Amino acid sequence: MRNYVSMLSIPMGLFLLAAPISAETNAALTCTSSGSAKTRCFLAEPIELGIADEDIELSWTVSYSFPCRGHATALAFDTGSETVGLQYTNTSFPKREFTRDGRGPLTFVDLDPTTTARATLLGTCALTIHSVKFTPSVDEIGDWHEAAKSQAKIIGLSQTLAELAEGYANYRNWDSQQTNTVLNAAKLKVTLFENQCQEGDQTACRSAAHFRLVVGALEGKLRGTPAAPITDEAGREMATVYAEDLATEVGVGREMVKRFERWNVAVTAELIQILKDIQQ
Repeated sequence: MRNYVSMLSIPMGLFLLAAPISAETNAALTCTSSGSAKTRCFLAEPIELGIADEDIELSWTVSYSFPCRGHATALAFDTGSETVGLQYTNTSFPKREFTRDGRGPLTFVDLDPTTTARATLLGTCALTIHSVKFTPSVDEIGDWHEAAKSQAKIIGLSQTLAELAEGYANYRNWDSQQTNTVLNAAKLKVTLFENQCQEGDQTACRSAAHFRLVVGALEGKLRGTPAAPITDEAGREMATVYAEDLATEVGVGREMVKRFERWNVAVTAELIQILKDIQQ
């Protein structure tokens, strides 16, 4: 009886959208050999087969061969969310393929070393990975589309606020919807800047004062009662703040588009349209 190492043969140069498999991970399954039989097999450590460069749920598709026969083992592929047990291959089924979702990394593991050690295996019993591919899962893409629709609405509101704030001198001519839109947004800014002011930000203190003037003027307009008007200083502050907000939200939307394009996924129509309108 002699001991030897069964090589888990994983060819290099696989098409992965992540870090390549390192040469050190190729040899991991150790067995005791007696003639053609292999017993007391174990996996020295998990083998990482792929990892995404983003923390998203992926749909992994793996093609592999494991020409072997004998008892069942606990060797499996782990996607980070699901495990898929290793299946033997032969001349009738030279390759196996599976697709499962998970956040990764994708690893080859032994779920129960005791079960694997009890197995008697015959044949080459060497793992060959033919391909590892992944795309965002259906659920992940659905979440992207919902987030993109929401962002399109945020950009639309930001655009409205920026345009109204730019024409602040005409605030008395705004209809009730326009007035309420700016009023509700200005109240949020008052809270934001007051909190920052309390933390010692003097610029925020001045901004809070300007937006309190805006709130007072718009509330007076809605009530039909006299109120301090929106001064040029407060108006310019408001226009600057909402222009910056619009630029920020447009930037967020463009990053979303880049992610769709990077993964070759159709971009949400609402987001594409609002960004096109902004550019025009």
